[in-house]
Amino acid sequence: MAIPEERSLEEFRKDPIPFFKIPFLAQRKLVGQMDLVDIFLLSTTSRRGHRVVQCSMSSMKLRMNIGDSIVLYKAPEDWFLFNIRDKRQVMSKNQYHPLKLANGIETIVKKERSWCGERKFITYWPNKTDAFKLMVEYFLNIFPRSSICLAVEPTEVDKFDYFMQMDMKPRIEEVLLSYSGDNHDDFVKRVLEECRHNVKRVKIDCRTTPNFDIDYKTTLPFNFESISFAYAKWLTPDHFINLFLNCKRVILNNANYKNAELQPICENWIEGSDLEYLEVHGDYSPNRQTIEESVGMLPGATPVTKVELYGVEPQDNRVLYCDDGEGYRIEQANGKAAVVCVGAHAGLFLTTKFEINLEDSDSDEEDDEDEEETEDEDEGEDNN
Repeated sequence: MAIPEERSLEEFRKDPIPFFKIPFLAQRKLVGQMDLVDIFLLSTTSRRGHRVVQCSMSSMKLRMNIGDSIVLYKAPEDWFLFNIRDKRQVMSKNQYHPLKLANGIETIVKKERSWCGERKFITYWPNKTDAFKLMVEYFLNIFPRSSICLAVEPTEVDKFDYFMQMDMKPRIEEVLLSYSGDNHDDFVKRVLEECRHNVKRVKIDCRTTPNFDIDYKTTLPFNFESISFAYAKWLTPDHFINLFLNCKRVILNNANYKNAELQPICENWIEGSDLEYLEVHGDYSPNRQTIEESVGMLPGATPVTKVELYGVEPQDNRVLYCDDGEGYRIEQANGKAAVVCVGAHAGLFLTTKFEINLEDSDSDEEDDEDEEETEDEDEGEDNN
């Protein structure tokens, strides 16, 4: 048997080894190191390429954002966008190329450059709705551990129904109900109920009518990891206590909570709650109000002056300076503590992740001690 001659690095570069001729385990290792765009394109080359990608990505977690387009993330800097449009929108066929997927799906595609490379695929289909479903299923087939962030408008009922199917629902981690000028009371209720058991985060940005209400006496409490309302005028303290007190993170905008109404919320939190972060913005007066007569009256409440707040999400973090009556530390029987304070822009905050900054008070004490020492020295000199 002849021994193969050694090849130089330059020879390898001129004549690379074909991908499908290297061992299968090595193929999987290479695919794991590739950019997401290249992984997707490899899956479209042949059934063999599709299978290699499928096996290589079987344990890798990806994030799929679904709205007007489909955006997949392997990492913050490793992503691509797949846009689906009506075929009638094609302007010049010279700019487009045929795209045939391994499962037999065919379309035409145009690659567009973003600020970090060719990461945008603009595709055109005879039926946009059907194409959306086909491509979601295709991506879940090659990236089976993808978690879904779904953005829907109140008018996209069919789209919401499709993703709420039993086989699709467990993949959805977040649902965003987009802003709409109309009022959609029934759909808001339906989104909350459909997302109750599987979805971790829900964001409601659309309006409801002035008569919108959820009966907190007959509705079971929600336990979302995060729930946000852009229009929460309907959400009274009773609604909050009975429906959302055990959600981990709650953001309420346009909520009309008065000073006296804060006390029962904090009392119920002290009695026992999983809530870690609450942020309320409403129709307060332009000047920051004190909470001394509500939160400050609770047993064990102690005032704070400067506090660093840390929330569930990075955007929750901030530093607040509290004047007299604007910030208090409260504590549950199990030792779990929280800070409740009024912040800038008429916002109210409660968080269990905080750090009370004592540097200012320590420096004041040091200044007092220095003054006392100076006075003692002066007295000593006078006596001499």
